[in-house]
Amino acid sequence: MLKTYHELAKPVTLLRNLRASLRAGAKWGIIDRNGNGENHGVARAVVIREAANAGLNYWETMTL
Repeated sequence: MLKTYHELAKPVTLLRNLRASLRAGAKWGIIDRNGNGENHGVARAVVIREAANAGLNYWETMTL
């Protein structure tokens, strides 16, 4: 998901639906600007927490 996560109204719901559609062992990533939502970004900790709430596992992050 590229530069859109911060726009989601119900990210946990989307991630739960995504999880159900992925095959076992699939990997998926979120690339977005670090921020607070008001500046078209989202904090890494928020994404990790919401993914965990959706039942997804966190593997690693990459900062450029």
